[in-house]
Amino acid sequence: MIVLENELKSLLGDLESEDEATCRRAIEDLGEARSVAAITPLVALIESPSSAMRELIVDALVSIGGVKTINAVIPLLNSEEPSIRNAACEILYRIGDESIDPLEQLLKHESKDVRKFAIDILSMIGNPNSEEALINALDDDDSNVAAAAAEALGEIRGTKSVDKLISSIGAADSHAWMQCSVAKSLGQIGGDTAVNTLIQLTKQEDPMVVFSAMHALSALQYETWKPVFHELAQHENEVVAEYATLTLQRYGTENLSSDQIGNACCN
Repeated sequence: MIVLENELKSLLGDLESEDEATCRRAIEDLGEARSVAAITPLVALIESPSSAMRELIVDALVSIGGVKTINAVIPLLNSEEPSIRNAACEILYRIGDESIDPLEQLLKHESKDVRKFAIDILSMIGNPNSEEALINALDDDDSNVAAAAAEALGEIRGTKSVDKLISSIGAADSHAWMQCSVAKSLGQIGGDTAVNTLIQLTKQEDPMVVFSAMHALSALQYETWKPVFHELAQHENEVVAEYATLTLQRYGTENLSSDQIGNACCN
């Protein structure tokens, strides 16, 4: 859609209309026209209390796209309003690969929240080219940011990251949540090294870590973890034991006792 200069001026003026229908039409037309001149006023309007209006603005900014839109939207990640942050995340995600470089720059941002938002968006975009930046983010000072990076590497199937993921759970300050995040990613990435590490994680004391490792293993080749799950079916933690029993039952019960199967089904 091509608009003349006088039409563009009129549409930009309609963005300030108190009549919502007029404003909505202007937003849609400016989005279809992919008018760069509309970026700043549309971003300003994103604080509209109307969720329907905000959705139209998101669609329009995605249609316009480009570096100018990305640069105008990124500051919204600092907003204290969740709806505005969510709108910014959606725009950057839907613009896609063009957002990757600016998002990677945000991994050095002073705000841990902005760093985590950037990682979450990179995870949703899912481009393997983000792997190196996400590997570096595993060393983030904030544990939630580091854990988010670990999960993102699983989402993009970052095969080059396996060694770094494994070393991150061996760090002195590694916590249970980080270990759970790494376990999830190793299950998504797969491979012998990942499987062996997940098996080691099933021997941890924290039941949450054990459960996460089990859940990741259950998506991989059955024969690799079957003996481990037979042992875990006798685990002192009831949730772990039940999950091991039910998972083995799902894949085959040839080595389960009738008591184990009965207990799992009745609990």
